[in-house]
Amino acid sequence: MKFRPDAYRLWITIVALAFGSLACNLIQDQQPSQLVTPTPASGGPTVTINSPTNSGEVAIGQEVLIQSTAQDGVGVTRIELRVNGFIVNTVSAESPLGDRDFSVIQSWRPTEAGTATIQVTAYRGSIASTPAQITLTVRTSASQITSTLQPLPGVTQVATNDPTCRARIEVEGLNFRTGPGTNYPILSVLTLGNLVRISGRLADNSWWQVQSGLDYGWISSAYTTQMGDCSAIAVVLPPPSPTPRPATATPTTPPTSTSIPGSPTPTFTPTPQVPDLIISAIEGPTVLELNASGTVGARYTVRLLNQGTGNSGQFTTSFRLPDGTVALLPIVVNLAPTQSVDLPVDVTFNASASYRLEATIDSGSQVAERDEGNNVRTLDVVVTNPPTTSLAAPVLSGPLVVITLAP
Repeated sequence: MKFRPDAYRLWITIVALAFGSLACNLIQDQQPSQLVTPTPASGGPTVTINSPTNSGEVAIGQEVLIQSTAQDGVGVTRIELRVNGFIVNTVSAESPLGDRDFSVIQSWRPTEAGTATIQVTAYRGSIASTPAQITLTVRTSASQITSTLQPLPGVTQVATNDPTCRARIEVEGLNFRTGPGTNYPILSVLTLGNLVRISGRLADNSWWQVQSGLDYGWISSAYTTQMGDCSAIAVVLPPPSPTPRPATATPTTPPTSTSIPGSPTPTFTPTPQVPDLIISAIEGPTVLELNASGTVGARYTVRLLNQGTGNSGQFTTSFRLPDGTVALLPIVVNLAPTQSVDLPVDVTFNASASYRLEATIDSGSQVAERDEGNNVRTLDVVVTNPPTTSLAAPVLSGPLVVITLAP
């Protein structure tokens, strides 16, 4: 048979294509048929202030409710409220992983007239959103307000003189449980802004026993605002912890060579998640000079830190001023483990002296902590008089010497 080069080349090409197709199929067979990977979140969370509207008017001492909604593909872990750059309220998600949709109400009471810049920032861990921002005008009295704020949708309005002890729900979908702990079953979820009557409490006020409809159950106080007179609410013994579900069968591991036959099997006791609140710093000037009017003022920042392993829940912080009076700083709704917050305080000094400023975290003893003896921090400040200058002619002393110059 006569050899034909063109036919030989065609035969080689067909064989190569066949082997290539076979190799491709083998590679595909070694890979999973479907590869599922979590979609990474692009950027940070987003947050919107739903109420109040921009350019509204409020009065000094009026409770202003800021309702906002944050979203994130992974989970919003906390929402932070700032007024004129200072943190006044923080709400953390109940789940450590956060919530994809997180709606909250945060309360603020203005203390001075002027323009207030309201900023709300959502966080996924340490990743912050672009702040949502509005501006409110604070008037000295309610009679000066020309345009009142509209009531917050979904929030039950209560007369200020109503003494009934209640809790206002500050997050959307708060778990209503059979007992005071996340290990108790959930009866239902409570909606943002609703009011429930408080019928009992734990000794540290970390959980409220409340009535919702015909049911009695428990909610975490960290996600509520207490209203009315609750001084007569009694401490209630919590129900027994629910029986843990039977564990699924797992393969038994033979004892190691160090095991002693007949010795008791070691048991594992989980470490309780307990908060530990401290003041990590008081930042501000430590040497000041009085001005011409005999006073001097400075702003100090009290840095609060939860160095424990559990959420703190709501607590107060006090600050002792130079005249001996004690001021209460803004309430912190919750600090998660390793989370910190800065609280500002303006201090006025009226005389030259040495002062000791003192801040106390959890001053109301609301939180059961790992260490109750590390809640106080001090800062020493020295205030001096302004330097004095004298324009009087110098006084000469000693014998008078007269020098006569010859002409």
